[in-house]
Amino acid sequence: MTEADKALHAANTCIKLRPEWIKGYYRKGAALMSVEDYKGACDAFMAGLQLDPGNAEMEEVFMEAVEEMKKDHLARKGSKPSD
Repeated sequence: MTEADKALHAANTCIKLRPEWIKGYYRKGAALMSVEDYKGACDAFMAGLQLDPGNAEMEEVFMEAVEEMKKDHLARKGSKPSD
């Protein structure tokens, strides 16, 4: 099990035990970012924002995840052979 897998498992456990604690969603998002699962990271950060809409740090990392997801999408789109 990689460090990222361990971090994701710990974050999911945290969320299960304390779903109202924003830090669990932050940790899950960070773990997903490290494995380049940007969609999953966006979802985790958004769940945290739903708990605390005014959290500037969570909003910042959410926007970073969105930007990385866009870059990843464009890179994949550009690498497809055109017909």
